[in-house]
Amino acid sequence: MDIFIRNGMIYDPEIGFHGRKNIVVKDGRIAALTDELLAADTIIDAEGLYVVPGFIDIHIHEDTLTEDQINYSTECAALRMGVTTVVGGNCGFSPENLEEYIAYLQKQGAPVNTMMLQGYNTIRGKFFTDAQNQSAYRQGDVYASVSEAQIEQAKEEVKKSLELGAAGLSFGLEYTPGCSFHELTSVCSVLKDFPNALITVHYRHDAGRCLDSIRECIQLSEETGVPLEFSHIGSCAGYGDKRYMEEALTLLQTAREEGIDITADCYPYNAFSTLIGSTVFDDGALEKWGVSYDAILPIQGKFKNCACTREIFDYLRKEEPDTRVVCFAMKEENVFRAYKDDAVIVASDGKFVENQGHARTAGTFPRVLGLLCRERGILSFEEAIKKMTLLPANRMHLTEKGRLQVGKDADITILDRNAVREGNTFVEPAKAPLGIAYVIVNGNIAMCHGEIQSASDGVFINRQDS
Repeated sequence: MDIFIRNGMIYDPEIGFHGRKNIVVKDGRIAALTDELLAADTIIDAEGLYVVPGFIDIHIHEDTLTEDQINYSTECAALRMGVTTVVGGNCGFSPENLEEYIAYLQKQGAPVNTMMLQGYNTIRGKFFTDAQNQSAYRQGDVYASVSEAQIEQAKEEVKKSLELGAAGLSFGLEYTPGCSFHELTSVCSVLKDFPNALITVHYRHDAGRCLDSIRECIQLSEETGVPLEFSHIGSCAGYGDKRYMEEALTLLQTAREEGIDITADCYPYNAFSTLIGSTVFDDGALEKWGVSYDAILPIQGKFKNCACTREIFDYLRKEEPDTRVVCFAMKEENVFRAYKDDAVIVASDGKFVENQGHARTAGTFPRVLGLLCRERGILSFEEAIKKMTLLPANRMHLTEKGRLQVGKDADITILDRNAVREGNTFVEPAKAPLGIAYVIVNGNIAMCHGEIQSASDGVFINRQDS
């Protein structure tokens, strides 16, 4: 045996509690659940701890491949949270060369298992290379429409990515106002020929127009026949009026009852994060959210951690548009309400650049278990674990993950249910959470009490193999 985990409370979200059992890990798989005490190369004493499947984060923004190297600050933060599998390429943005990125993952490994979406904004931006504004979230002329010939080009790019094993196609409609519904349905038509392919959508409108966004996504899934994941519903419908979230969840539930395969994910914070030069902060944004400039917190650059003013806002928008900011615009109770829906998955929307970014990147999963479960009782422990493991595993067709069963992948998280919580803040976003004792990735101990033991046990997961 490679690893023997003894004395832990075993919880499998598909079967339920196994009670106090021992787990045998061999060759990257769960070889046995037993009451026996056995010898092994490595023994983990999980007395007083809970043993659950490794968490699956279906919405991150992957670390960048630069000069043939990836600095895995985002994935290492995920690993410390108990995450063993992530899905990158969200909100329409993926690596410019997805084939090169996948090849790197296959050769070098990663801290956690990784699936990749093809970002449509990345493809679309190539059609407007002459546009003046080329900041990271304004790839080309985002307000422009595309021609039928360009749509056909885009479809070929999508097809190539799916043939490489991409998990599906992501859209960032808020970042590309010029993208028409016809354009959406046209490029998504390619996915019907690829089993298990998924559409993910960062909505077109938030706050007062959030329901329009929900309806558009329902229609997109209905007309194309392709399953759809609605990205971070909290930052779409979690604003001042609680009816926004209630009605958004009702729309999604009704659509599912009518046979449309649509679910949503959510991160547990009342602040979103993006680049200040993006379309998100176009004229009228603060007014529709009901906040002022001091709701914005720059988290990099010369004004890092300074409360924003009109002067700072105008300067950064014009001179330093790629400055990442956090904006405290949503209502916490409205965001938390989303998790009461059985089909809403826990996901971080995480992204670090040199360990800087939104606190969700290193805090999402322990925050749910600590604040929402233990302190406020919004979810039970069992409900939360299901939303972190089995639900995303099923959504991504990962039948060997999200479960603690004999023969399944040995992606395992061991935690202190009574102590787990986020350990970071928006000022110190990279601090490790508390209460996550061990994380096992593909049968190897990758993290122990906040310290990374191995950052290369994760593999690229080809959609065709899931």
